[in-house]
This record gives sequence, C-alpha cells and structure tokens, in this order.
Amino acid sequence: MQVFELVKEKLGKPYEDLDFLLLCFKEVLEENREEELASYIPWINPAKSFPVSEISAKHLHLYSICFQLLNLVEVNGAVQNRRQREDHSSLSSVNGLWANNLSILHEAGISQKEIAAGMEDIHVEPVLTAHPTEAKRPVVLEHYRNLYLQIVKRENKMYTQAEQDEIRRDIKLILHRLWYIGEIFIEKPNVKTELENIIHYLVNVFYEVIPILDRRLIQAWQSLGFDPALLT
Repeated sequence: MQVFELVKEKLGKPYEDLDFLLLCFKEVLEENREEELASYIPWINPAKSFPVSEISAKHLHLYSICFQLLNLVEVNGAVQNRRQREDHSSLSSVNGLWANNLSILHEAGISQKEIAAGMEDIHVEPVLTAHPTEAKRPVVLEHYRNLYLQIVKRENKMYTQAEQDEIRRDIKLILHRLWYIGEIFIEKPNVKTELENIIHYLVNVFYEVIPILDRRLIQAWQSLGFDPALLT
C-alpha cells in the first residue's frame, strides 16, 4: 500500500480531498507541458528526489502550492468536524464557541445582567500589518480563498454529476492561475502593498465573519435562556 493510501485510510476525508486537489493540480501541469515537474507532486507520486543543484523556482512554487492545498483541506476538515459536533451535541459543549464561554460564566454564578454589562466594556482593537510569515500577494490570497469556497461547495450532496464536474473545472482554473501568478512579494512590502493586504481582510474576511459572529452570539445567548433584550 502506498504511503498516501495509508494516510487516507487512517485520517479519512480531508486526505481524500487532498488527493482530489493534487490530481487536479497534476492535470493542470500536464496540460501546460510540465509533465516532468508534475511527477514531483508529493503524496500522489512515488517518492522522487532530485539533486539540490537542480532545484529551481518552479520546484519551490510547486511545493508551496501543494502545502497550501494541504492546509486548505485540513481547515475544511476541521470546520466540517466542528459542524458535526455542533449538530450532534449542545453548543455549550463545543470549546471556543460563544455558548461554551457563556455557559462557563453562568455556571460560575455570574448573572446574565453581569455578563451583558461586562461585554459592554470589552474593547477589541485589531492590528493588521504585513507579517513576515504572510508574504503572499493579495491576489493570491483571493485565489486561495476562492479555492477554499470551491472545496466547501463540493461538500454539498445536492449537486448533480454535471455540476460536480463544473466545480472540478473551476478548481482547475484557479490552480492554473495560481501556477502562473508569483505567490510572494519579491521585494520588501511597502506602504502600498501593506494597504492592499489590509484591504483584503477588511473587504473579504471581516465583512463576512463579523455578522456571523454576531448571529452566533445571539443564538448562544438565547440557547441559555438569557434575555435577548440585554444584548441591544
């Protein structure tokens, strides 16, 4: 049994998703006459090494994309697992959720009025800057975000085979674009690139996530029998 097959057997669906994405990526490379490079894709090919002197920018780009795909399927797997836990148990039993934290405070003898009053004093001040470990260009971050959304879309069992084939084509198109776009800033980020990076999170991340967190707070508050009027 190949190592990747063993990993899939032990760890399940996230690695089936990774297999799917890597095969799509392999097809993209082969369609772009990069057959030799495609043979270096990890986990789906037999272990293949090459002399350090022959490592090129393309090899580094290849592995960078592969590990990004690994990260995406792990995130999706964690999200789907969290959803299953929420669906089969009370919200207050899942660590990190509003309901869990509110339940802890309630069990400690803190009243709902005290909790609500304390929440009014919370001040959140996000800091967004170009961190050395996040050197990806905003356009690349957007492509990976769209790729993640396509992975999530594959979870929906209502789609026909033709629609699933369309999702697969969209995934390959995103991978094609990622292959031809430089992933990282070659030069040190300046004020303009930092602003572009910040705008990406303000427009594409905070804009969607904050309303979801607000709804989760209200849902958790009501699940404990608290008065929703205290949150207004």
